[in-house]
Amino acid sequence: MIKAELKNIRQSKMLLVTTIAICCIPVLYAVVFLKGIWDPYSHLDQLKVAVVNQDRPVPYQGKTMNLGQKVVDSLHRNHTFDWQFVDEDEAEQGMKDNRYYLAVTIPADFSHNATTVTQLDPQQLKLRYQTNASLNYPIETVASTAVSRIKSQISAEITTTYANALIDIIKQSGQGLQTASVGTGELSSGAGKLSDGLVRLSNGTDVLANGSHQLTSGSAVLANGVDRLANQTLALGTGMKASLPQLDQLNNGASSLAKSLQLAGQQTKAELNGLSSSLTGLDQLKTTAGSSLGHIGTILGDPDIRLAIARKAQSGSNPQFTQSAKALAQLDLAKLQASLAQLPDVQTATNHFAKLTNGLDRLTQGANQLADGTNRLASQLHRTSDQLNSPLTKAKLHQLASGVSRLNSSITRLDANIPTLKNGVNQLTDGANQLADGSELLRAKLQSGADTIAKTPLSGKTARRISQPVTLEHQRRSQVPNYAHGLAPYFFSVAIFVGCLVFCSIYPVERKADRQGSWRGWYLSKVTIGAGVATAMALIMGVIMQGVGFHLANPVRFYAILILYANAMMFLNLFLAISMGNIGRFIGMVIMILSLGSAGGTFPIETSPGLYQALHQVVPMAYSLTTIRSAIAGGITESAVTASYIYMTVTLVISLSLLAFAMSYRAKHQSSPAKLAGAHSH
Repeated sequence: MIKAELKNIRQSKMLLVTTIAICCIPVLYAVVFLKGIWDPYSHLDQLKVAVVNQDRPVPYQGKTMNLGQKVVDSLHRNHTFDWQFVDEDEAEQGMKDNRYYLAVTIPADFSHNATTVTQLDPQQLKLRYQTNASLNYPIETVASTAVSRIKSQISAEITTTYANALIDIIKQSGQGLQTASVGTGELSSGAGKLSDGLVRLSNGTDVLANGSHQLTSGSAVLANGVDRLANQTLALGTGMKASLPQLDQLNNGASSLAKSLQLAGQQTKAELNGLSSSLTGLDQLKTTAGSSLGHIGTILGDPDIRLAIARKAQSGSNPQFTQSAKALAQLDLAKLQASLAQLPDVQTATNHFAKLTNGLDRLTQGANQLADGTNRLASQLHRTSDQLNSPLTKAKLHQLASGVSRLNSSITRLDANIPTLKNGVNQLTDGANQLADGSELLRAKLQSGADTIAKTPLSGKTARRISQPVTLEHQRRSQVPNYAHGLAPYFFSVAIFVGCLVFCSIYPVERKADRQGSWRGWYLSKVTIGAGVATAMALIMGVIMQGVGFHLANPVRFYAILILYANAMMFLNLFLAISMGNIGRFIGMVIMILSLGSAGGTFPIETSPGLYQALHQVVPMAYSLTTIRSAIAGGITESAVTASYIYMTVTLVISLSLLAFAMSYRAKHQSSPAKLAGAHSH
């Protein structure tokens, strides 16, 4: 029956052409689709992307920061897209007209915001971009990735700028630490000197304590003395005020004495002069002399005058007056008068007159001096009494007494606080010692930090390493040349399944080439044709795909899994078509549709819903994908490949067994596929 099947194909050109065309369906499906998406990422430079640079340069640390221009310059060197540098209106209109897939806008404050990082309120740098997913969703994802790379480049540039500034600050800090270390050393030395000074101060506080005790005692004595001084001063003022009337009387008596003596002296001189000029007559002389002596006796007879003369003579302020007073006191007027009466010689009398005149002059001069002295004494005593008895003097004395009292109280408190001062000085001494030790430790640490910074190589290369600290080292477990190679396992599996569905739908799989033959012959003939078509589909697709540039890491594994998968799917669909006819063909289409979503051909199956993940465990396409991927690029574990081979082999064996059962059942009952499906349901 196999020969008859082949003879029917050869005799029917339509059947032959159909069979050949069916064999080419998978390769047409795969080639047309995969060549259309062979390597789209290498042609992204054909996509127009608008770039709008509104950034304004700003000064920063003595330089000009113009990040927007740097971005534009870097894009000029970047050929990922067809960058179009336009203004904002053109970019907006181009996005509306679908001329641009992406529009990137660098705002006016881009560079300015970059300079605010070290300020209290740093501003975020914003790079705006527009996409239109309706044009092409994958391109939107690619565009977003490209913008992210631009963002990373800008971030690296900004970080490099800041890192350079930070390196300068670190270097300055190192110099500052060196200076601080020197200053701390001086501080340590000063703290040591302070400690020594505090020790001396502590010793001085002992001396201060002794002196304070003595000062306290002395201040108490001073307070008592000031009180006595105030009392005695007040008493002196009172007594002086009481003696002022007597002093005034003395002053008045002295003045009267001076006037009387002056008048008497003038009269006596006149008389003596008259006696001297007219000594012609002794009687006249005696008379005149007697009269003069009478007047003198009258003057000296005044008790007040005698008292004043005696006091003036006793004071000794005028030796001449004293002598005159003594002479006057020794003068015996009676005897003088007797002697005058007995004067035998005018010349002798004249001489006595001259002496008397001189004595009167000295007496008058002494009386005047006495009057002046008593006058000045009275004036001075009046002023002194007024001062001593004035309210101001009393207030001053009261303030003096109060001040001395407060001074005494303060000295007493000072004396009481001396122990506290002593303790404080001791604590300061301990603190100064600790300061000296801490300063030395700080100096050592600062010097160590300065040395560490000085030894650390900081340069522009360091800044670049800070901005880009991580370098990606991509180790590929497998190498997929391009996008088509990545999707090829999925489309190969789909194309073969589609080819098997088409074959079972177009080729007369239910018809026997020899109506008289057994079901085994019928089975073998359909198995032979099915296996031949499945194998041809796999080989033609594989060979042609290699011819158009498809690369294989393991060709043997590639063709083996394609042939095994194609035969398994062929006989699964043959079983469904022969056993259930069109219903079976529909079930085969459902299996393919479920396989499209659950095989994991485009995205990892872990990203699919739970139902699809459950179907992934049983659909044959999932296992063909695993082994085809291994054959194209490697990277799949051998255990997974072995499991795929086992699953496909089991699927093939089960499909062949079910096909044999279905064909034997139909041949035995001569039933149609619809009746056979009904029998299966019963």
